[in-house]
Amino acid sequence: MMKTPIAKGDVPINITEVIEDAKPKGVIEVGAYLGDTWKTYSEHGIENRCWIEPNSENLIKLKANVPPIDVIINCAVCDTDKDLDFIVANNYQSSSYLPMKEHSVLYPYIITSYIEKVRGRSLDSLVEEGLIDMDLYDMLLMDIQGAEYYALKGFEKNIHKINYIVAEINYIEMYEGCMLADDFDKYLFDLGFEKQWYTYHSTVGWGDSYYKRIQ
Repeated sequence: MMKTPIAKGDVPINITEVIEDAKPKGVIEVGAYLGDTWKTYSEHGIENRCWIEPNSENLIKLKANVPPIDVIINCAVCDTDKDLDFIVANNYQSSSYLPMKEHSVLYPYIITSYIEKVRGRSLDSLVEEGLIDMDLYDMLLMDIQGAEYYALKGFEKNIHKINYIVAEINYIEMYEGCMLADDFDKYLFDLGFEKQWYTYHSTVGWGDSYYKRIQ
């Protein structure tokens, strides 16, 4: 039976609070955007940092923002290896390879700016090719606009080495085909994780959750 997680309010999840609880040896951040969290990781002694970002414009800024010793991978993380049409939104942060659904209703001012052809790769493939060394990382952070389930589906060979997960979750179908919160929690529970904390943005249909391995 899953325990009742702690609600942390109607705000983005506090990554500092998560880091202080988990004390990870390294973090894989999928949907790295501009690498805004690297200073938080560094301040907490986390030197093993892997950033994965599909958008070519964000990638340039990401490389300028994080230390050159960090691992940076340019691809969209999904369940298998394939080329994808990556839908770049005019605010960049809402970009995804899943088309917007309720997102377009709640945020009508966020629209498609252009579509970019990107490499879609599974995390297991990145591990097999030596791009990710799983001896260095035990936390996975995902903010990939509804595609978090697909990232996990492509990580089933190596997810046993992950002990902590932070993910954006959806309470309504913000993007076409995204897994909703209850099913996402159940999927991770079956993989040995339990939700510890969560935030719920009640007016916009999404939030963030922090999961910890329990078996």
